[in-house]
Amino acid sequence: MTTYTHRVDNSLNGYIKFIIDSFSNWEIIFVLCSRHLKTRYRRSFLGVFWSLLNPLLVTLVLWFVFVQVFSGRFEMPISYASYVLSGTLFVTLIQGTLPQIGDSITATGSISAKARVNPLSLIYSVSLSGIISLCFGLVPLCIYSFLKGSLSAQVFLLLPWMIITFFLLVSLGIWIAIAYSIFNDLQNIIAVLLILTSYVTPIFYPITMLKGITRKIVEFNPLTVCLEIFRISTVSYGKIGVTSLVFLISFILINFVVSTRILFTRWPKMVNKL
Repeated sequence: MTTYTHRVDNSLNGYIKFIIDSFSNWEIIFVLCSRHLKTRYRRSFLGVFWSLLNPLLVTLVLWFVFVQVFSGRFEMPISYASYVLSGTLFVTLIQGTLPQIGDSITATGSISAKARVNPLSLIYSVSLSGIISLCFGLVPLCIYSFLKGSLSAQVFLLLPWMIITFFLLVSLGIWIAIAYSIFNDLQNIIAVLLILTSYVTPIFYPITMLKGITRKIVEFNPLTVCLEIFRISTVSYGKIGVTSLVFLISFILINFVVSTRILFTRWPKMVNKL
């Protein structure tokens, strides 16, 4: 295990060393990840089982509203409950993990700087804990999909999907951490924006029912592409083209490079404000 010292060196070599160093301390990342998981469920009576119960309750409500109340509104080749549960797990991951990344920087950033911990290690650990929490929620999804005969034969795609989603969380989380360090009230604005993501991402409605500009907006949303891959690998629903996959990976790579570069440059100033 190595320690990290942030020097005032905004050169390209300094940035590259910053990125390489962030991947060299996996011991610290795993320790921090374990701490995040314990903190998340410490005061919860149900503990880790809340990761299973929460999306199930949301799915039950949406199933009742859109299947029982608006009967026949959505027609799809798989159970609507499987469709909604997969979407709920995904949006819970996004809406639950991204604010925690911002909070981890604002709450422990100054301490981590004194302890010479690379700030990206904090962000990696929170993102990893979010992925692990999602894995618990996969249990009821896979069981229900198996009973309904819609469990995907392409479940092996979950591993590359998790890697892609990990870097998606990291790249978006860095922007939120930077925003939190600039102005505290941005936390409330970002919370609203994250809620809006559930409406521009096909969580509870099939994208095929949309038309015109609305459909274009939803299709252009990188979270939609990420969710489609998740559904293909779990409930055997949806399809994704090469263009969409290239778009998602390009979006993540560009965001990762730009956001980490800005974090590298601003980190000393961010620490002074924390």
